[in-house]
Amino acid sequence: MKHTLGLGHIWQMFGVLVFCTLIPLGLGLWLDRRLDSSPLFVFVFAGMGIVAATVGIVRIAGRTLQALGGPSEPGAGLPGSENGKEDRA
Repeated sequence: MKHTLGLGHIWQMFGVLVFCTLIPLGLGLWLDRRLDSSPLFVFVFAGMGIVAATVGIVRIAGRTLQALGGPSEPGAGLPGSENGKEDRA
């Protein structure tokens, strides 16, 4: 039975994107105001949030594609790899 891509996956990606970027950004703003270090913590935490959001979205997309029936191993869907002997010329 094949799964379909629904709105749940898209909302999950949207949630990861929003929360992984807004929470660190808010924390950076709060620390900058508290420690009077203008844009330092905003840049640091925003960068960390962007990296975390990217990793989260890639993981969700990978699991979704695997559930949809994509190749489970690298090169599994390539032509000529049915018997496990690829041409290495």
